[in-house]
Amino acid sequence: MGAYEYLASVMPDGSPLAGREYPHCDWRVLHAPGACQYCDGHPDWQAERMSGNLLFTGDIRNHTLIEEMLATGVTHIDGLRPCPAQFARGNNCQIWGGNKPRPACDEEIKGP
Repeated sequence: MGAYEYLASVMPDGSPLAGREYPHCDWRVLHAPGACQYCDGHPDWQAERMSGNLLFTGDIRNHTLIEEMLATGVTHIDGLRPCPAQFARGNNCQIWGGNKPRPACDEEIKGP
């Protein structure tokens, strides 16, 4: 299965760019709750990804899962599917600053 087919299969409406405002430059990047303040602004997407058993960007299990999928041709392993961004681009998906997680800085955590 190629990256395009995989991405189409994991998007609920089949149209990944339809009317959505994404937290990162690459629309496939989505970090786990608490890892990125931009992604935390989309808790419904995070919940959707968890309910669909899609790993988040940066999850250490992505690499092994992707290698196994490519070697065997299966679409998921133990019910898990890899992050769409990492499936398409590997860890390169987070090289660009606009795709890196932005944790809250200490001042934002502590407040005024």
